Amino acid sequence: MISTIISSMESGLNLRGIKKIYADFILDISFSIKQGEFVSLVGPSGCGKTTTLSIISGLLDPDEGKMSLNGKDLLFVPIWERNIGFVFQDYALFPNMNIENNIGYGLKVKKVDKSASLARTNTLLDIIGLTGYNKRSTEELSGGEKQRVALARALAPHPELLLLDEPLSALDAQLRKSLRKEIRSIQKDLTVTTIYVTHDQEEALSISDRIIMINNGSIEQIGTPEDIYSFPKTKFSAEFFGRSTMLPVKITNHNSNTCTVSHKNHTYCTNSSVMHYFKRDTPVAETKPETGHLFFRPENAEIFHVNELDIDLDLERAEFSNIFLHTVVIETEYSGNGYFVECNWEGFELILFSKIRLHKGSVISVKVPIVSSLFIPD
Repeated sequence: MISTIISSMESGLNLRGIKKIYADFILDISFSIKQGEFVSLVGPSGCGKTTTLSIISGLLDPDEGKMSLNGKDLLFVPIWERNIGFVFQDYALFPNMNIENNIGYGLKVKKVDKSASLARTNTLLDIIGLTGYNKRSTEELSGGEKQRVALARALAPHPELLLLDEPLSALDAQLRKSLRKEIRSIQKDLTVTTIYVTHDQEEALSISDRIIMINNGSIEQIGTPEDIYSFPKTKFSAEFFGRSTMLPVKITNHNSNTCTVSHKNHTYCTNSSVMHYFKRDTPVAETKPETGHLFFRPENAEIFHVNELDIDLDLERAEFSNIFLHTVVIETEYSGNGYFVECNWEGFELILFSKIRLHKGSVISVKVPIVSSLFIPD
């Protein structure tokens, strides 16, 4: 029983206090990934995503920290003994080998006999939809086919962990969508623990069990795609994933479910887990006003023309059932299924969504339900 509990606690990948120090950049991260989980690393260029993969794989040595995979210490294990599959952005296939030999390369290194290696190669060719391609040259393949072969080569030795470093960035948008579904399907079938690096926010949201956001060498937020998108914990998180409105405000009051925020002469109530930022037993009177931002997504706001709004705005605001903002349309951008609307409210930008085109200069009123807004502290 005890051994089962210990094994469960140690399964998956664990990084604790991992640091890589350069003259102009420091990576300092800690996170855990459960066995069989699909996790995406996201963040701007140069934030430390590829450095993290390189440390995990053994291509780079960290300056500090601990790292284990399924209970085994990885720090002093050579690359070839870590049992980690790596898919690179540029495929990195061997041009002098045919497809069969490319996929079976890792098995050859592990001295797997030829019949077992061929059987594994054929199984993977079936899985990636390239049955019968054994003897083809890599030069005969399209970009999408090369990436599938690179994936099969990484999976061939039955890795405990699969690392993918922006594997689809060189492909066109339609092929990216198709291949990312295939990668996710294969990962689920094989239940291999996977870390997927991407710049594409939509990609990360659509295929991940969880997302780890990295910014300037540090972890900004970890959560499910739904949490990351709807409940960002920082201004960076809110702005990185999709469009959003961020209005500067300060807290004037709060309880366990909501908080009251103000901007100049305006007061609003927002659905904020303020207890994330204050101790649960801290009396409101002892809480210092905190500055931050009132956040909501474009699709969470309902747009009215002012002359069509037949409800008592002051009463609604007093009851804190909705947030109301009067604003002016600056410009619109067609998105295929509607329009993103940029507005000006007291010198600040609002990003809204409308099914119909609104003309520049239109005066509108915006209603945002409390449950669709959030206070994010500075």
